[in-house]
Amino acid sequence: MENFGNILTTAKKERGETGLFQMLKKVIASEDGQGFMEYALIAALVVIGAIVAFRTLGRGISSKINQVNNDLTNANP
Repeated sequence: MENFGNILTTAKKERGETGLFQMLKKVIASEDGQGFMEYALIAALVVIGAIVAFRTLGRGISSKINQVNNDLTNANP
């Protein structure tokens, strides 16, 4: 069984999983990591909310601009 563990460790090293994934596991497991993850989740939610708001406002503004353009095009001088 010991050789199997060495094979897995070698495979993970070859794929480059040791550094990033090990650090991520440590951050998630520690108390400080939990605080960091909470802030990261809050920041992600704020960014998602901003994207949704900008897309919604963008569609509304585009619709109004098209309406004004059509009104000006169809106006009789």
